[in-house]
Amino acid sequence: MEEKESSKLSRRDFLGKSAKIGAGIAAASVAGRFLPKKSDRFSALASGSKTAKFEPKEGLAPGMIGGPTGFPGAEKFQYGPDESAGRAIEAIRKFVVDGKAPKKLVYMVPPGEPGHWEVPFPEGAKPLKDIFAEETGIEIELVSIVDTEQGKKLVQDYQTGTNAYDVYGMWENELGDLARSGALAVCDDWVEKYKPDWTDPVWGYVGGE
Repeated sequence: MEEKESSKLSRRDFLGKSAKIGAGIAAASVAGRFLPKKSDRFSALASGSKTAKFEPKEGLAPGMIGGPTGFPGAEKFQYGPDESAGRAIEAIRKFVVDGKAPKKLVYMVPPGEPGHWEVPFPEGAKPLKDIFAEETGIEIELVSIVDTEQGKKLVQDYQTGTNAYDVYGMWENELGDLARSGALAVCDDWVEKYKPDWTDPVWGYVGGE
């Protein structure tokens, strides 16, 4: 029980963190999580499969492990293993190889966001969700929910144990109530381990704290 409670973010804690680093950053650090074992979609864990392999793809610049290819200048958006995107992708790949990742992540987004994932740009590029699937073996399913319904649906989803969504794309004004409901998970250990760019004192928020 103590472990379960410590993994939740209270509304007070969330608002305190938001005041310090900005609600958008706090949301990004706590809102994403893998599926619970009871989810039907957690088929990779149930099967215990460890056969996934990730071969280097064509079009990557030397030293790069992932990112877009197929158009002039694509190398500017590629990443190596020492960058935050590379650390994240390699961690996901390890989950997949170890049989601890779902085959699909369901991502709730506001209207208008699916195009960022499904429409390729520029000419010659692949859609972002195709790149993610190519590099991790995990499919992304986008569910567009009107902004005014997102918070209510997420609270209901969590409190009823439906677990229909794995990742939330939310507006700031909903996040305090989501934290109060228990629907947000504390991911401080993940942030410490994989070091997202917002902790960088130059490229992240002021001071990196």
